This record gives sequence, structure tokens and C-alpha cells, in this order.
Amino acid sequence: MSSGARDVAPDRLAGLGYREHEVAEGVARDLSNTRIAQDLYLSAPTVKTHGGRIVTELGIDIRVRLAIRFLESRQETTSR
Repeated sequence: MSSGARDVAPDRLAGLGYREHEVAEGVARDLSNTRIAQDLYLSAPTVKTHGGRIVTELGIDIRVRLAIRFLESRQETTSR
């Protein structure tokens, strides 16, 4: 497992699918899987599956690190 959110390269976030990106944004907003599912018109198990794929793809071990990395990536993108 990764030692921290900064271990995730920004270009790996770019490799996420559209729905994975939306789920990552919901996680970054500290929403529950149920709330993310409601907002995206998905089932909670589907959101959980996307979340699992995201953390596997990015090589991170917990939701908090995903949220931190996602927010850092957005900040890097808007500051360019």
C-alpha cells in the first residue's frame, strides 16, 4: 500500500473514467457512498465498486488519501 496521497501522480488521476472521476469528486466532498449514489443516479454498490477501482488504480489505501489527492489535483489544474 502507498505511504501517502502525494505518491499518486497527477496523470494517474487523468486515467480515471468519467464515472470514477465523479465518484472521486464525491469522496473529496466527504459524501457517503449512499449520497454519491443518489447524486449520480447510481446504486450504492456501484459507487462502492467504482471507489474500489479508484483506490486500486491510484495505489492508495484509504478514502481520505483519495480525497486529498483529488483536491490537490484540482488545485494544480486551476492554478495553471
